[in-house]
Amino acid sequence: MMRITLFLYLYLVALVLFAGESNSRDEAIVMTHKSGIEISKQELVDEIEFIRASKQLDKLPNKEVLEKLSLQLLITKMLSAEALASNLDEDPLTAYELMRSRVMVLAQSRMRQLESVTIDEAVKKQLGKEYYFNHEDEFTEPEQRQISHILVKTHEGDAAEKLEQAEQLLKTLQASPEQFTKLAKEHSDDKGSGMKGGALGWATRDRFVKPFADAAFSIAKTGEIVGPTKTQFGYHIIKLDDMKASRLTPYSEVEETAITKAVESFREERKSSYLNNLRASGDRKLNDAVINDYLKELIEKAEEKEKTD
Repeated sequence: MMRITLFLYLYLVALVLFAGESNSRDEAIVMTHKSGIEISKQELVDEIEFIRASKQLDKLPNKEVLEKLSLQLLITKMLSAEALASNLDEDPLTAYELMRSRVMVLAQSRMRQLESVTIDEAVKKQLGKEYYFNHEDEFTEPEQRQISHILVKTHEGDAAEKLEQAEQLLKTLQASPEQFTKLAKEHSDDKGSGMKGGALGWATRDRFVKPFADAAFSIAKTGEIVGPTKTQFGYHIIKLDDMKASRLTPYSEVEETAITKAVESFREERKSSYLNNLRASGDRKLNDAVINDYLKELIEKAEEKEKTD
């Protein structure tokens, strides 16, 4: 998906900063306007490449996207020309925004440069293995259990009655556990699972509300029945049908994912380390007097505003 509008402001900045520069790389024109303003093919190419570099374009743009982008570039260029004709570039706030945007774009370009370090394939493989063993939780399949239940739904004022009903069902099942499917079909207020003999299928703990999950995942042996367990839905009689222990996926099955995550982590850590070094550098000096004077100005202006409001 491409979020074109995110780039219009930066494009406007570029147009203002570099208005008047001719594009000698490709003079083919994509779109024109009677005012004389036009969009060259090279401008469209540059914008597409900029969007790709910013990771906002994840597929090949179709003709409709290219036409829409060309129109947006044309409108932005027209607005820029109107702003220059009105001397808006001389407005103090606009001038600051242009300067600030140039600084921000250059800073972001430097950050991209830091992120784009080339990593040897052998190093990537080593990073992937290290990441895998240091983040085993990310590659571990959680415990799954195959659960069945019978729900005795409660309503306001009938909790005691429903608890007694659930306890009677449990007593019957403790004597004849083979009747679970039959009783679930006959008595469960969860009609969806009830039609299947109470079966909820394979699930991890996070699928269920906490009281139910705690009870279901504390059962030690398959075939065991526990309850009644109270949740906001009512009382549950729970049976464990089967279980699969948590499993660390072998590295060979997730090598590509581990390498991708490792490389991303390496680049992020490299960037963060660089920024932290800049922050920790002792080469700078803060002028407290200027800061304090400015703070005083802000307070005085705020107090003056309160008096006039």
